[in-house]
Amino acid sequence: IAPGNVHIPDGNADDLQAAADVASTYYTRKDIKMLFSKLYQLALRDDLCDKNRAEFIKLPKLEKSEREIFTDEDIAKLWDDYKKSGQLVTAVMLIMIYTGMRPAEILGAKVENVHLSEHYLIGGVKTEKGRNRKIIIPDKIVPIISALISTAKKGKLCHFSHKTDFYDKWAEKRAALGLRPELAPYCARHTYVTNYL
Repeated sequence: IAPGNVHIPDGNADDLQAAADVASTYYTRKDIKMLFSKLYQLALRDDLCDKNRAEFIKLPKLEKSEREIFTDEDIAKLWDDYKKSGQLVTAVMLIMIYTGMRPAEILGAKVENVHLSEHYLIGGVKTEKGRNRKIIIPDKIVPIISALISTAKKGKLCHFSHKTDFYDKWAEKRAALGLRPELAPYCARHTYVTNYL
């Protein structure tokens, strides 16, 4: 396995850092680190190396700046993808854009707390005031949430094997649809606040 010029079993931490540093943005470097980490997991599984050296890649300090928002064109790509694939990650991206839910909120949402006929769900995290609040479900995403309810696992509206699985799938879908690397999950909430409040 040779991403760029780094042969996974032979590469050292400096080689990996140099490969990551080619990228100019924090989020692209983070994606590179995640990719290397996945490759190391495969190499470890096949006894091609002794440790995951990707964990030593240092990311630059994330500059505090205005969060990016999803454009109308970005959102149209997501709708088109959802209609074609029905994939969970695309469904979650759209739900977050239209409800303003944080990643922890959507990942922790329980089917029993969804009141589809009344167009709301009980959710929320972060602060005492933010917990157990009504989150409005716009008409546009009712079919998505209905589909998720019918395929729910372990009582969760959106079931991913782990939080990192959600972030990995988000990054993969973003890349597959040609969306900007800066569009992290919290950008969905910022889009909601910017466009729908």
